[in-house]
Amino acid sequence: MLKLTHLFILVLSSSLYAAPSTELTLSLNPSIVKVHTANKQGNHGVGSGVVIAKDYVVTNCHVVADAQGIHVTKFGVSYPPFALLADWRHDLCILKFKYLDLQPITLGDNEQLAYEEEVFSKSYGGNTVKPHTSLGAVKG
Repeated sequence: MLKLTHLFILVLSSSLYAAPSTELTLSLNPSIVKVHTANKQGNHGVGSGVVIAKDYVVTNCHVVADAQGIHVTKFGVSYPPFALLADWRHDLCILKFKYLDLQPITLGDNEQLAYEEEVFSKSYGGNTVKPHTSLGAVKG
């Protein structure tokens, strides 16, 4: 499962020494989805996910925890998953879909990451309509 943890880090980040170009960040947007949840009390939540392969999205388990209903949206289309694989210890969940017609992200090589190397992530924060970009550095 450690490889899956590294995979998620790489999916949401890329090793760059400066702020990423607009062209690069925009090219990733088709692979970033908004994850919607509803629980039995009627509360709704929103998070982010990344298309990692045909019919597969990775997200954080805390996003889908206690959800009675889950779906992801992209370009105004809603996709309900039919299976969930969870690694609660690493807070990673993989959602499986039957017909997820979205572009998978190109994965990087975690062996190339170095401590304090600058990275960026793409995600939906709050009620945003499109993914936003955050800058950071590799830690731990």
